[in-house]
Amino acid sequence: MMSQQLRRLYQVAKELNQIKWHQFWYEDEPVIVRTSQSGELACCVFVDFGVNIYLGDEGMTSYFNFLNIENESESEHDLFKAFYRQNMISIAFEDRIDLDEVAYEQIKSLGLTFRGKKQWPVFQRHQPGVVPDLLEDQAEIKLVTIILEQLKVILQQFKEESLVFEDKRFVLFQYQNGLWELDYIDLDIIQKKIVSPYAFNYSNDLKVHRLRKLPKINNTIEGIQFFLPEVYLDEETDKLVFPLITAFIERETGYAHLNDFSKHLFADLEQLSDKLADIILNDLKYRPSTIVVEDHILLDIIKDFCRQIDITCEVGTTSEAITFMETMFKLTGEKFNNNELSDLAMSDEFMLPELLETLLEDVYEIYLAIAEMPQLNKIPEVQKQALLEIFSYLIVHMAVEYGETLPNWTKKSFEGVLKSHVIEREISARYKRYVNVSIIRLLECIGELKYLNNCNQLINIAQKHYG
Repeated sequence: MMSQQLRRLYQVAKELNQIKWHQFWYEDEPVIVRTSQSGELACCVFVDFGVNIYLGDEGMTSYFNFLNIENESESEHDLFKAFYRQNMISIAFEDRIDLDEVAYEQIKSLGLTFRGKKQWPVFQRHQPGVVPDLLEDQAEIKLVTIILEQLKVILQQFKEESLVFEDKRFVLFQYQNGLWELDYIDLDIIQKKIVSPYAFNYSNDLKVHRLRKLPKINNTIEGIQFFLPEVYLDEETDKLVFPLITAFIERETGYAHLNDFSKHLFADLEQLSDKLADIILNDLKYRPSTIVVEDHILLDIIKDFCRQIDITCEVGTTSEAITFMETMFKLTGEKFNNNELSDLAMSDEFMLPELLETLLEDVYEIYLAIAEMPQLNKIPEVQKQALLEIFSYLIVHMAVEYGETLPNWTKKSFEGVLKSHVIEREISARYKRYVNVSIIRLLECIGELKYLNNCNQLINIAQKHYG
């Protein structure tokens, strides 16, 4: 049964491709299809030699988000995040030489073959934070087949000039009363119909009660979400995923409160407000007057929580949060540029999640212990932040370059890091002048906390290195 449905899907895709829509269709003219199977809207976007199908509210939200970012933002981080937040099914027509083995084996197993350039269909499922994989869900295969059959009708009508575009209106093809009917729908109506899948209600009344008792201080917290540009294998799902980081940064000090890794599942995102509640209760011990977040998705996630504890939450400038994110990119060792998106997705070189999580856990736990040491309260705040950022780089480079973790740093490896000047190259510009004094002070702190076995020897090496 499954092979019959797949074979039918490939056949319909072949027929669609034979219409050669790329010769006459405008890429920025989506088609909206509503089927009787789901009743949900599907936004179908034609691209060069392919079609992207965004299903339901989550899919439509990801499409409009990606469209806005693509048109308005030049930030590589924004593009990367929008690209890997997409929830869609893509159909791409490839050359045989460009097919990966998995896609080719699926076609071969069905006894199919295609001839010519851009004739081999590849169906992929795109989910937020997950490297795209072959479409396998039986219900989705059936649904996509139905949608492609209707797209054939629409393309043929447009080709024959019996269908025209209308300004700020999308073509709507829907199944009603036993018939497929062609209509138009306003863009504004579509966007109003979409219910944000991220608009969670917060329901922990006990925590709300405790939070509202905290003093409210005129401070601003910045919030940011980003995917680390490192993929790893999620053993539960057997899929390659990008870890999603959510962080809240104190604007005045630059101090970062880092949440756990997430797989961008709704269950994870729904718990985010509760984790923010713990940060406010246990770390801040006060309610900030404002939380400024980077985008509307994070705003939707925490908006109801903020409303209940009387904190203003809005989208705005998050320069401290961006600085923190860039530091995290450096820690994972990835050069983040837009031209590498596809390479990243297909790369076989990804850091093991155990290593990445261990490193960041070390950074976070010891980072907090160092940050709370009384002697650091006697130095300027900028020097304290420099010391903490240097610690983050040291702990990662010692582990990645030399395979050493605390408390067992060796003299040879530590000297190697200093001689490479990697700290001076990667640390934020505002902290560069404090590197020498901060490294020595940092070693003293780590030694006092008993996290380093040969503290005095490493201090001697640092003093000799910096003269």
